[in-house]
Amino acid sequence: NPTTVSGFKSINDAKSAAYAFEMNFERPASAHPERQNYAQSWYNKLHGLTSPEPGGNFICPIQKPVTVTSECGWRTSPINGGQEFHNGIDLVNGNPNTPVFAALDGEVVQAGANYYDWYGNYVVIKHNNGKWTGYAHLSRIDVSVGQKVQKGAQIGLMGTTGPSTGEHLHFQIMKNYWPQPVVDFENPRNYIQF
Repeated sequence: NPTTVSGFKSINDAKSAAYAFEMNFERPASAHPERQNYAQSWYNKLHGLTSPEPGGNFICPIQKPVTVTSECGWRTSPINGGQEFHNGIDLVNGNPNTPVFAALDGEVVQAGANYYDWYGNYVVIKHNNGKWTGYAHLSRIDVSVGQKVQKGAQIGLMGTTGPSTGEHLHFQIMKNYWPQPVVDFENPRNYIQF
């Protein structure tokens, strides 16, 4: 029976490991043999699984290192001081007019400044996984509606168009092209490590 963590980790059999852990680390008054069967059952379920790659298939839409200047979720608006749901994440990387990239392959469904003038120059890409990504406040748009883009393709330059307090990328992941406030926006941190 191992008495160290490294010795415990060297055990190849789940039942033996459960017994060794119980006897050497928990030290109960009496043994619990049913734990060995539970350990084997969980081992059988989990053995061979791999962790998903952080961010899934999405990539960061600007070059790293990235600073998040405003998180997705409820906040005090920097424009009017009221409470609002911030439906994306604000990113900067210290480089003026930095290139903005498609976070995943898809088709451009919005490219312009006519989205209620809330996002300034705004691009929306529809992806095959049922998601849409939005890229707001761009200083320049390099794509057009209907264009197919590959993950990592430059779609524009970071800027500060529309209601904005400074140069940044407002990046969104949405469940619908015409999303409902709050419920149809997803936190990009669930898909990408910034």
